[in-house]
Amino acid sequence: QLHNLDYPDFYRSLYAKLEPSIFYAKHRARFFRLLTLCLSSTALPSYLTAAFIKKLCRISLSAPPSGALYTLTLTRNLLQSNHECRTLIQRVRQDEQKRGKQVDSEVLGGGAPKKRKAKQLAAADVDRFDNATKDPAEANALDSSLWELEALKAHYHPAVATMAKDFERRWGKKEKKVDIDDYTTLTYKALFEEEVKRKVKQTPLAFEKPTELLAGAALGAFSL
Repeated sequence: QLHNLDYPDFYRSLYAKLEPSIFYAKHRARFFRLLTLCLSSTALPSYLTAAFIKKLCRISLSAPPSGALYTLTLTRNLLQSNHECRTLIQRVRQDEQKRGKQVDSEVLGGGAPKKRKAKQLAAADVDRFDNATKDPAEANALDSSLWELEALKAHYHPAVATMAKDFERRWGKKEKKVDIDDYTTLTYKALFEEEVKRKVKQTPLAFEKPTELLAGAALGAFSL
């Protein structure tokens, strides 16, 4: 705007670069910082923000732990600043409630044929998000849901699983955004060093401390 330059396809080109390979790029930290800066504007339309949120969660399924932590942090900050996009996490619970009420009503009322019931439940589980398109306007992200968060709750890295579970709590109006700068430069080495420094509580291996090698009935078994 300062130099009267306009690039209408900027966000479309940026969206097309969101692939799992970016987590292994040489200059990924710089790309993550610029991506965060580009998505920080509150003037972006909701469909565009929702498309980036959905795409970030999708590629985080195949990302290393450091990349998944970054995408989840950025997703949370974007949802915090855009209330309309919160339907992506609220729709999961609403769909589950609707499917539960539908099944209960069919059981109490005699029920529909099993094939019809199966088709109705399958149609409710279809994700309308188009992951193959390169245009965020055609991704239908606002009609989808962040089911990827449910998968990330079972992630093998505890930090990723904990952050994914954190989306379940209520969203406050005055909640502060998470500082994302620390997550843009995360590596396997940094995560390993953090886990090594973590203090682990000693787990008891026995309820009663033994006082001798063999005692009582065990000693009698070897006697003649």
